[in-house]
Amino acid sequence: MAFKAPYIPKDELRRRAGELLQDHNPAGTIPVPIEFIVESAFGMDIVPMPGLEAGFDTVAFLTKDLREIRVDEYVYFNRLNRYRFSLAHELAHRILHADLWRDFEFHDIASWKAAITQSIPEREYSYVEFHANYFAGLVCNTRTWPTSTRRRSTATSRQPGLAGRPSRRPKKLCRHSTPVLTIGRYSHAPVVRPDGGPGSPCPT
Repeated sequence: MAFKAPYIPKDELRRRAGELLQDHNPAGTIPVPIEFIVESAFGMDIVPMPGLEAGFDTVAFLTKDLREIRVDEYVYFNRLNRYRFSLAHELAHRILHADLWRDFEFHDIASWKAAITQSIPEREYSYVEFHANYFAGLVCNTRTWPTSTRRRSTATSRQPGLAGRPSRRPKKLCRHSTPVLTIGRYSHAPVVRPDGGPGSPCPT
């Protein structure tokens, strides 16, 4: 079937990101415990994968069954901020684009990479990437939160034991490639339409 990105205006992305934070980080903890949210609230596994970025030019991806986020192993252990943002980005795909993941047919990572460069219209792909980048920026960037939430968050973050740093002990370690939906063609969000569609830079 044809790959067609849904239309999601910025106001809706802000609303959905706000709901996520309200439901799963009501205390306004900084940094946002995105790893805990992914694993506990959504029941997903985070799986470090050696050589992912070097081999496939992507830091993280959401598997087709929506149950795992696979992350480049080096980023997982050594680039905490990039790791957090990547989790928020892939979680955004699960929240916003689950139907695309379920409906689009591919066999393995190589066939998906071929599809995004040869079959999927670049404009449509740029839209889903913009959605995920914008959503992740809203979740991770506390400057976008309401002032009252920022004040509460700052106070909370000073309490011991609430920094939200991952344990760095993965449940799984991926040593091979299986059928996945790879996201990562763009390192920056594309430029956008004035009607609220993809276009303005995302807060990274």
